[in-house]
Amino acid sequence: MKKWIAPLAGVALALSLQASVFACNTSEGDYQAANTQKNQLTVKVAGGTAKTFTLKAETKITLNGKEVALTDLKAGDKLKVDHESDTDVLRVIAERA
Repeated sequence: MKKWIAPLAGVALALSLQASVFACNTSEGDYQAANTQKNQLTVKVAGGTAKTFTLKAETKITLNGKEVALTDLKAGDKLKVDHESDTDVLRVIAERA
């Protein structure tokens, strides 16, 4: 029985890392707007293009390392959005000078 513990633990670790590594995209840019009724965030990405993301209830938003609400983000905030799609956002990392 003991000889199976290490290989099974290795498989479990590999599967947990695979979901976050292979399915995640990152978009970076400046905060542009938020629609709290639709739980959406619009980011001005490279080239000046606006990209809108729909956040899930479990999406974590941090500002300078502290968890905040969507309403706490402001113009001038630099954002990094980790997402699987435009409607499946994993987290939003915001930095404010």
